[in-house]
Amino acid sequence: QLLTHSQSYQKEKQNLEAELADKTSELDKLMEDKKHLTNQTKSYEEKRQTLETKLAAKGSDLQKLLLEKSESEKKTKSLQNELQHIQKQLNETKKKVILLTDKESELETEKQKLCDELTAAHKTMSHLKVDVNSLEVKLRLKTEEAQIKANENEKMGQEIQDLLQNKEQLRQNNVSYLQKITQLESKKHNADESVSHLKAVIEDLKTKLLQEEKEKINVFNRLENRESELSKLNEENARFDKEKIELLEKVAKLEEENAAFNENFSILSSHRKSDEKRMDLITSNLNQVFTEMKQLVRMTSSLKHQLESKNIELKQIKKEKVVLMEELVQIKEDYEKSEARKDELENQIEIMRTELHKAQNSLSRLEQFESEKLRLKEDLETKIAEFNSLTDHYKREKDSYLQVLDHVQDQVNVYKEKSDQFDAEKGSWSKQIDELKAELKRTKATVVKMEELEKNNAKLASEVQAKEIEIYKVKKDSERALQQQLDQFKADMKLYQDKISQYEKDREIWEKQMKQMKTQFATLESNLEEKENFIKQYIKQPLSPYTAGLHNHSQQTSPTEEQPVQNQSQASQLQAPQQSSQSGSFFQRMLSQQQGSGPASQSFQGQYQGQYQQQTPRQTQAAAMDFFTLRSKTTQPSATGNNYGSQWKED
Repeated sequence: QLLTHSQSYQKEKQNLEAELADKTSELDKLMEDKKHLTNQTKSYEEKRQTLETKLAAKGSDLQKLLLEKSESEKKTKSLQNELQHIQKQLNETKKKVILLTDKESELETEKQKLCDELTAAHKTMSHLKVDVNSLEVKLRLKTEEAQIKANENEKMGQEIQDLLQNKEQLRQNNVSYLQKITQLESKKHNADESVSHLKAVIEDLKTKLLQEEKEKINVFNRLENRESELSKLNEENARFDKEKIELLEKVAKLEEENAAFNENFSILSSHRKSDEKRMDLITSNLNQVFTEMKQLVRMTSSLKHQLESKNIELKQIKKEKVVLMEELVQIKEDYEKSEARKDELENQIEIMRTELHKAQNSLSRLEQFESEKLRLKEDLETKIAEFNSLTDHYKREKDSYLQVLDHVQDQVNVYKEKSDQFDAEKGSWSKQIDELKAELKRTKATVVKMEELEKNNAKLASEVQAKEIEIYKVKKDSERALQQQLDQFKADMKLYQDKISQYEKDREIWEKQMKQMKTQFATLESNLEEKENFIKQYIKQPLSPYTAGLHNHSQQTSPTEEQPVQNQSQASQLQAPQQSSQSGSFFQRMLSQQQGSGPASQSFQGQYQGQYQQQTPRQTQAAAMDFFTLRSKTTQPSATGNNYGSQWKED
């Protein structure tokens, strides 16, 4: 029984040694992870400082843009009285802007349902492609309508003679206005670009702030879980200490019992050859031995039943002395066996002592680990306090940004109303071009938004995978509380690294998108300049036999004006060869028709060239006119112009 008890005790010791070895290896790993985490926290603080400096720079840029916008608004107020007639044509654009804002709000709500609406988004992409094809068809139809109108304008040549004199007078009056209008249009364009850029930046900041709030909530939840786990771990450590004390007490008692057992066997060997008179002394010694064995029975539940049976046998020995002689022989054999067992037990006791030394060393390491754990807890509490202060600071900045946003939106609304008043009464060509611009912006905005949705879906998928990995780690680490805590802390730090890297990747992607948008706007501007050149040629082209010489004279007197137009047309031919070929062929047909008009047109040409050379200012020969200046020049309000429009409608 003692052997079985000692074997079970050895197994327990071996298990304890294995657990201690595992814990020491885990402690070494945890120390290495701690050093790595401290380095990572330093790098995160440096990145946070750089982000704060960038935010301050962006705030200063916003203030500068707001000041510039206020100055542009003051200038537009001074010119509102002169430009009140231009107010009708952009009512339709207002409706379209409202529809676009509604669509933007719908898209923002649809961002929350990305996973379910990806298939619908792909379908919308196909519909948008169909819409783009339909827009191209509409452009072709409009060019054909323009050719039909040009044929109709040939009939109006006689009425244009009366209008030319009024136009020349209006041109002289409009030169001063055109310069102001070009400046305002350029400032308006710059302000629109800056406002759109600021909106994009503010939306990005909003998304970042929301993500940071969500991360803060997750961190608080995790910290609460960690505190509960730390309390559990403290309880388990207390239990482990109690078990350690109990085991040490058991070892001391076992050593005492082994010493007593050896003494009892020495007494039995001395009284082995004694007479029957000494049997009483032997019985008393045996009683003492069995009383000491009862103490062992109290410590081990496995020896109780056997000791009770031996007590019964001792009572029978007192009654039957004859049976004792036979039992003495058995005791001799048992004694020889017990001596062998005694040697084995002594060897085992020495092994147990070495194991106890090892256990004490491991306990000292555990105490060191507990002290380090307390240090880590204090560090975590300081980091939590710093994080809370940072979140409060970010909330304040968010409120200030939202206030600035509201102010900017109010100013944008005021600026839109003024621009609506400024751009009301424009010609049919300008209306068509503005509609084409709006439609192209719609298609590009929808394409960009769809690309952003796909990118966001990929990000969400990567985040879902990361979260699944975290859940698997949490399930696996639930078996050991210490390992769970430290592995979870590692996973959190890795997530912060991944998110920071994702922020940097997002910033690079946004910069690439801004570059793409700039290139697209450049292509749009080149297409619009090509259309402007076509309109210039159409305006400069005389529409009757009496004004055939006007175009030839304008070509001779303004070579500097044609050179940038040719350069722009050459740059735009690479992007839109169909439109340029249509416009060129139409212009050549008009020239061929007008050159064959006869000598009457040549006589009118000689008379008109002298007047035109005297009245045309030198400023028109300097450089190519802007589209907005040319459009406003061709759509000046006058009594003759109104008569011209009424006659057109009657025809």
